Amino acid sequence: MKKIQLIALTLLVVGVAGSVQGDDEFAAKTYTAGKETLLYRIHSPAKVEAGKKYPLIVLFHGAGERGSDNKRQLVHGASDIVKFAKATNQPVFFIAPQCPRGLQWVNTPWGKLSHTMPKGPSKSMALAIGLIKKTVADLPVDNTRIYVTGLSMGGFATWDIIQRMPDYFAAAMPVCGGADTAQAVKLKTMPIWCFHGGNDRVVKTKRSRDMIAAIKKAGGAPKYTEYPGVGHNSWSATFKDKKVLTWLFEQKKTPKKTAPLKKELFKIAGQPAFLILPPADKIKAGAPVPWVWYAPTLRGLPGGAEKWMFDQFMDKGIAVAGVNVGESYGSPKGRAIYSALYKHLVAKRGLSKKACLLARSRGGLMLYNWAAENPQSVACIAGIYPVCNISSYPGLKRACGAYEMTSEQLAEKLTEHNPIDRLALLAKAKTPIFHIHGDKDTVVPLDKNSGELKKRYDKLGGPMTLEVVKGQGHNMWHGWFHSQKLVDFVIANAKN
Repeated sequence: MKKIQLIALTLLVVGVAGSVQGDDEFAAKTYTAGKETLLYRIHSPAKVEAGKKYPLIVLFHGAGERGSDNKRQLVHGASDIVKFAKATNQPVFFIAPQCPRGLQWVNTPWGKLSHTMPKGPSKSMALAIGLIKKTVADLPVDNTRIYVTGLSMGGFATWDIIQRMPDYFAAAMPVCGGADTAQAVKLKTMPIWCFHGGNDRVVKTKRSRDMIAAIKKAGGAPKYTEYPGVGHNSWSATFKDKKVLTWLFEQKKTPKKTAPLKKELFKIAGQPAFLILPPADKIKAGAPVPWVWYAPTLRGLPGGAEKWMFDQFMDKGIAVAGVNVGESYGSPKGRAIYSALYKHLVAKRGLSKKACLLARSRGGLMLYNWAAENPQSVACIAGIYPVCNISSYPGLKRACGAYEMTSEQLAEKLTEHNPIDRLALLAKAKTPIFHIHGDKDTVVPLDKNSGELKKRYDKLGGPMTLEVVKGQGHNMWHGWFHSQKLVDFVIANAKN
């Protein structure tokens, strides 16, 4: 029995000593989320053309490729996939994360005949999901052509991630892995081609057979290839098969149609306001509706750029609202109108007593100054290059009129009206903050705004995450409005 177990373990980690061919094609990177990191390799198109989007392929390696060298994960499949892409003139983004030694993509024994999907992803899988979402947000990825594949332990990972994110990927190719058959109904519409060796004694062939049967029973039509007489190594034949890779690259997800947002317009203290409620079936009966307070609400804002974020909020039953206070720059008059909107939405519209504030650019002055006076009413604050310092933008000479003061008078009372000077009560309430800000921003400089705010908030003991985007300024870059981290932060705090 011990001998059999030793053979199985040897097969599971096969390939560790293999050579990594063409690893110069894959840039070594590190993904960071808080205090956690995940090593990964990325291949990019030789030339990224402006306005063009490219497929993304994610490869999950097996147990033998775990470690901290950021190389082993390329041993199986990576070179085959990229070579095929080049040979067929199909430029792609390709990422291969590396699971640390001692951890797993999915916390379940590999030798069992079945398992139940863990409630939450493993530590390594959670980081991998964050990496994928950040890659999609930061790079010109075609959202209709995101593919995932993996072998052995990575086969389990492939099944796990598509079970958790069934609408995210265009196609999946799990190789000699195992899944939770109870999750099969989620995958009935996804293009899947599964592979397994007919004589696999490490991850039993039954695992793939059972999952494919379950998906078919649920109404799906997955493809399945079983290699007769082959043991655990079913990946070599799979990744070298041009027909298989041709099939993968042909898959394309039909973009999910989202209904136009129904914006209700009304007046608050004589000022234009709006409210977007989520669909009725997304609202929890008898409970206050969680909501996002967006600023600035000026002519044309919010606009089309924010729709991706708003759609995600709607899907989670979160409303969005705002009011146009003009170029008030966070002045007392503007704050008074904000308070009127808050009271109206909570008392008459059934919205939650705690709002999630989402500030873009000068919306930071408006929302932060209101939040400083109403910390008990704030669930969290998120910012997209937000103004946090009146002296930096728009400057005291330009802002003083909104405050009905001279620039000299405003300078004397600056600590009463400047967000970076009004953080104490928010920090005391442990209000979570998340900002994304570019290091090339010359309109709202990082160091004088989000950077300075974080420095002071940290000193006060408040929880804040600042994500600095290298090479970006004060612009309409799509990544600002497609930040999954920011959206997830808001959703988590809205639903908390």
